[in-house]
Amino acid sequence: MSLNLSIAPEPRKRRFARQVFRLGFGAVLVFVTYMALTPGPSAPPRLLGLDKVEHFAAFAVLAILARGAWPDIRAWGIGIALLLYGSVIEIAQASPVLMRSASAADLVADLLGIAAGLGAMWLWNQMASQYETAPREAGPFQSGLSKTD
Repeated sequence: MSLNLSIAPEPRKRRFARQVFRLGFGAVLVFVTYMALTPGPSAPPRLLGLDKVEHFAAFAVLAILARGAWPDIRAWGIGIALLLYGSVIEIAQASPVLMRSASAADLVADLLGIAAGLGAMWLWNQMASQYETAPREAGPFQSGLSKTD
């Protein structure tokens, strides 16, 4: 009696989609990091403004891409990792070398973006699972037998 411990290979399309999500995640992560840490004029923090929309959008996109890239990781794990990343950015922006300003409101916008991105992926998965079908049974024309047999 042998125990088969092999894992069924992942379908090629799903594996390709994960690779595309991972590539997109890496590209967006590099872009967001560059934009956040590039020295620039320090604008006074505003509660609502284009900066908050940018934070929200960037972290929503990062959450969507991360969830698509690593669907086996729980959503809260992705959320915590992205929130830590946002915190590190805000701490770095507090450095006088970057001539930027840190803001707790930016971190709140990051958190809301993460929640929106993860929520969108949850909704997408719920809708997609409704349209998945079970494997079809072989009909008379799919079994290799002709109608005359």
